[in-house]
This record gives sequence, C-alpha cells and structure tokens, in this order.
Amino acid sequence: MNPTIRRARPVAVMAIAALCAACQSVPVVPPHTLEDDLDARLSTAVANTSTLVGEMQQLEARQAVAPSVAPATLQMKNALDAQMALNWNGSAESVLKYISESLQATFVVIGRSGTVPMVSVKQGGDKTARDALQSVSSQVSGVADVAIVAGPTPRVELRYHK
Repeated sequence: MNPTIRRARPVAVMAIAALCAACQSVPVVPPHTLEDDLDARLSTAVANTSTLVGEMQQLEARQAVAPSVAPATLQMKNALDAQMALNWNGSAESVLKYISESLQATFVVIGRSGTVPMVSVKQGGDKTARDALQSVSSQVSGVADVAIVAGPTPRVELRYHK
C-alpha cells in the first residue's frame, strides 16, 4: 500500500467522523411540523383578514348613518348659477349670521334637517349673494360647498362637513 494513502486514511476517517457528529447535532424538522407552521400562519392571516373586513363593514355602516356632508337651504332674493367653495370652522348658525350681516338681510330659521337649519330670507339687502359668499370664504376656515341655484325659487345650497 502506498505510504501517502496510509497517512491520509486516518485524516479522512477523522473528517468523516467530524462531519457525522456535526450532522447529528443539527435537529431535523419533521415535515408535519412545517405543515403545522404553515397552517398556523394561514389561520392567523385569515383571522386578520376577517378582522379587517369587520372593521370596514363597521366604518361603512357609520358613514351610511351619518354622512359627512349635510345640506342647508337658504332662500335668496337674487340667485346666480355658480359653484363656490366656502371655508369655515363654525356652526351653520354662525355662518348664516355672517352671511345675513354681509347681505344686510334677515334670515328666519323655518325648520331643521338633522343638525342643519333650513332658513328663509325675510328681507333682502343691497349686496349680491356672490359678494356675501366670497366675503364669508375669506373670513373662515374649514370646508363647505355652496351652490347658488337659479330657478322659480332661487336658493343657496350650503353643504358643510361635520
């Protein structure tokens, strides 16, 4: 036998023995454990999805019950076909008061639609509705939409975010 092979043989045996010892120290995960782990992750994902769907349904139900935009109608002496943006940070009554002062007109609350007053003009002033609404929009902050609608009964529709 070749002397080189004789010397290499014990080294190879020791290397194989070390490799076997290393393999035995690494735990082998049985396949059923991996499946259980995947099942657990899938169950968690399904539960999270169900929770999100439930929260979305609750949010949609709340939005259906309490819409974010509510209308108020002002009966105006002079009406213009226009869409305007009105910024405010107050109640409908405070905005109506400011509009009435700007128009030098008297508004009478004739009813309510939820929290929104329905008002009518008792007497008119000398400013146009457009001037009054532009004046209001420069004074207050928040967001609302104003539509001045012409027709047999001219009116201003005021929609504001609660």
